[in-house]
Amino acid sequence: MLLNSCCLLVLSLLAGITQAHLEDELPMNSPDMYFRRRIPKDYYQRSNLADCHARFHDRRVQVYQTAVFGGVKVNDTEFPHMAVLGWSNGAGGYDWRCGGSLITKRFVLTAAHCVLSEGKNPTVVRLGDVNLASGADDSFAQQLNIKNIKRHPQHSFKEKYFDLALIELENDVVLTPGVCPACIWMDQTYPYETFDIAGFGATGFAEDNSPDLLKARIAPVDQTVCSQAFPVGHGLSKGIAEDQLCAVGANSDSCPGDSGGPLQTTLHTYNRRVALLVGVTSFGSACGLGSYGVYQKIAPHKQWLESIVGEPLDPLTCIKNYETYLQQEQLSMEYEAVDAYFSRVYIRWDDPKEDLKCGGTLIDYNTVVTTAHCTYNSKQESPKEVSILGQRNRIVKIIRHPKFQFGSYYNDIALLRLNKYLRKSDIIAPPCLPYPRAVDALVTKNRSISIRLPKVGLEPKLQIYLPAKGKCDELEVAARPDYVAKLPKGLTKFLSCFKADYELIPELGGFDIGGPLLSRDESVMFGINVFARDGGSYSPLITLNIARFIPWIEQFVLERQTHASNAGNSQESVDYQDTLLYEGSPCTTNDRLEGHCHFANECRRELERYRYRLVRPAICGYKGYNMLICCPIWRDHHRRG
Repeated sequence: MLLNSCCLLVLSLLAGITQAHLEDELPMNSPDMYFRRRIPKDYYQRSNLADCHARFHDRRVQVYQTAVFGGVKVNDTEFPHMAVLGWSNGAGGYDWRCGGSLITKRFVLTAAHCVLSEGKNPTVVRLGDVNLASGADDSFAQQLNIKNIKRHPQHSFKEKYFDLALIELENDVVLTPGVCPACIWMDQTYPYETFDIAGFGATGFAEDNSPDLLKARIAPVDQTVCSQAFPVGHGLSKGIAEDQLCAVGANSDSCPGDSGGPLQTTLHTYNRRVALLVGVTSFGSACGLGSYGVYQKIAPHKQWLESIVGEPLDPLTCIKNYETYLQQEQLSMEYEAVDAYFSRVYIRWDDPKEDLKCGGTLIDYNTVVTTAHCTYNSKQESPKEVSILGQRNRIVKIIRHPKFQFGSYYNDIALLRLNKYLRKSDIIAPPCLPYPRAVDALVTKNRSISIRLPKVGLEPKLQIYLPAKGKCDELEVAARPDYVAKLPKGLTKFLSCFKADYELIPELGGFDIGGPLLSRDESVMFGINVFARDGGSYSPLITLNIARFIPWIEQFVLERQTHASNAGNSQESVDYQDTLLYEGSPCTTNDRLEGHCHFANECRRELERYRYRLVRPAICGYKGYNMLICCPIWRDHHRRG
């Protein structure tokens, strides 16, 4: 705000200082680069917040078609973990009879029944080769001798159970984009209803093996149906076991020669593809034509696997170890904001261990909205600061919705008042509340959920926005007992449910509790992230409908300030009195002298100190267009300057 000419003249005559001078002298790396103590022009002349776009958004954020998940492979080798086991044929060559999957630099996972063929063990493993009959694709190929073979201790060649074996290679593989270990899915439930299989096996019943690496997509079959297809007997003395998975494809299936190969799903780290092994191809009823295949699950045998390979096999450790070589994703096209304004903040406590667990959104000059849950830490203490783009601002007041109850997700909303006001800029701007006339067709149909990605391997810590796939309904929530326990009254008109299918590695990204549900151009805020399982992947996302709380928000944001001594009378002030400074309020100068806020022309001695470059005055705020500064209390206690 520029001072009018009358006020500018008065201040210049008295001290040769204006608010504009104080702000103009700030270096670009100043802690006040984006925020200031000065109350913005017309701050108290607004009757609502519907002028948000005109007030803050000088430029219109463009929404382009850009890349998101769902594309195609970019390297010649789509399965860099795919291994094939070779038996010496006595003529200087090898017979390739089984598949496997590289799971560390030294170990290949395969089926236990694969490690003995015609009374002999395999002698070599070949990786990085997608056509065994041609040398034209061998730029990634590696062939290593086998040092040792370990079958699952409970496996018996007379039965089809515990069909797992680990092959130790003579040397570590050389990691490349074409030869890289797969990670292992460790959960008992799966993110998708289909899986991928791959192998060099026969392409159909009674057909020869394929020299090309082939893949197919199959879907799991209910355990009861599978048990009917594979009755007790013939190596299944107990029928289909809990750690076996039955699957079928309409026009695809694993075949002889695919044994030991991977049953997998593919997820992402936002910009890289990660193959996650679910099972090992074990046996089937036939081959192709919709026949059933049975796969040995891997997750139940994690402890045995880790005891042999000597390292953790959880997905996050795996990604960290091999991220450099994981396949980058060539992505499909989606709508996404480019060069959008920043508005999301981190909520901070004095204890660093409590920091960065919650988000919030700047919705006006000095107001942040978040969940009420996010205003407590594990010790039931309230946060002290927020930070955005590295700049921290002190919280001077917190209110939680009067109908909020701790432990409930209904009315889970809180407002934080900061001690400084946002400077208008092209970098930071609050999203606008969803007034009906301010929301166009684009932002109504395209929304983005905020997700936190911690640093994993080489990736930096990210705050990203991913598309909300569409709304889910009460039935989808009711189908999840863990959600029903948290939401006993259902969704209600104050809560919405969004479908989540982000294809992210579980636990890689955290659901951004307190963060925003935004329009795709990030200019309108529709909701606050309240609750989700699995970090927001593959489970409903529950958000608070912020439109229902607009009157309550406006009452807080546009609250007419009174003398600081009356601030504690507000029944809504939960943890802090409003310590914004007004005429007569106690204050502290920039060189830590105690004082009171007074008009600048009443504190000449402080302005003289500034003139002689002794200290910069601490600005309390404005009353109308008149500047209030912190006037120190000198030894005589009564002189103001």
